[in-house]
Amino acid sequence: MAMSNAARWRGAAGREGSVERGRAADLVLLRPNPLSEIRHTREVQALVRGGRYHLWDDLDAMLRKVQESADAASNSGCSERSSLMADRAKAEPAQSLRPPLAGAC
Repeated sequence: MAMSNAARWRGAAGREGSVERGRAADLVLLRPNPLSEIRHTREVQALVRGGRYHLWDDLDAMLRKVQESADAASNSGCSERSSLMADRAKAEPAQSLRPPLAGAC
């Protein structure tokens, strides 16, 4: 009912609002029944997005890889950035009182 009401409200009842072949549906599949305890909404088993089924463990692994890549990218320029900041502090002592740039090491 909640899905069909939302689809009707958005004017998309012809392509959304129910789980059936040919309809657009993104689903979060939970392990236990969330109606028995609201905290069960945190126990996700899988996600269906854009017609593709994703196990939650696979999504966690993808997220870890992205985080590791982001960490590596932000750390790769740290020594160069630090020396540039030190040079700036020597050349402009008053400027060195400013907070470091976002993402500075």
